[in-house]
Amino acid sequence: MMARVHHSRLVLVLASTLLTACQSDRALAPSDAIPTRLTLTANTSVPLSSFGDSTIIQPRVVDANGAVLTDVPLRWTLRTPGVLEPLGNGQYRAARNGQATIVVQLDPSNTGAKPAGYFADLLTDSVIVSVQQQPARIVPLANDTVFTLLGSTRTLRFHVTDARGNRMTDGWSAQWQSANTGIASVDSAGTVRVAANGSAQLSLRVGVATWSTTVSVNATRPHVSCMRYRQRRSAREQCVTNTVTLFAAPERAP
Repeated sequence: MMARVHHSRLVLVLASTLLTACQSDRALAPSDAIPTRLTLTANTSVPLSSFGDSTIIQPRVVDANGAVLTDVPLRWTLRTPGVLEPLGNGQYRAARNGQATIVVQLDPSNTGAKPAGYFADLLTDSVIVSVQQQPARIVPLANDTVFTLLGSTRTLRFHVTDARGNRMTDGWSAQWQSANTGIASVDSAGTVRVAANGSAQLSLRVGVATWSTTVSVNATRPHVSCMRYRQRRSAREQCVTNTVTLFAAPERAP
């Protein structure tokens, strides 16, 4: 009778030990859903054209059968900081012009009860996001477009902004045009030169942004386009534009 009791206890202990070992093995064994591929996609394929625009990077992790895995620990890294501002959950906002690389890895430091080396083949993918402001609006500054002196010049001033109103300091070029060059002409820097009385429309294009203004010329005062004068004790003559006439007293003999 005692032999049977000891035998039963021995069987029970062995069964309990075997069950514990099996449970331990199951706790450490990798599940059937093993990540095999990680891919990243952005919700925009073109450069962000305004500071403040945002993009969302979506990671996709699948197993060997192509089934999508969720709640997989990921590690996010932003290279070239300053171009993008991370907002969390894969969302980034444009902060300045340039390119930034976003790298996502399967995080090996957070693998739960998986044994060491379970994520030995580290899955990694990256995506490049570009930011390049595009002109969207021309903002004219205080410009005087009324001229009263023929031959005079004046430079028209303006700012260029993106679609969100951020000023652009570079990355654009201006194209000026005058509807009547006989009255007023304009160069690539926006400098206007008037030649006759009347009015002329000036047009400006920067990318897709356009702006126009009208220049009025009403020269009522006499105008000296060029004056020649003789310097004292010198036979050289100079021509000075847009000046009044000066009368020099005759030289006296020493």
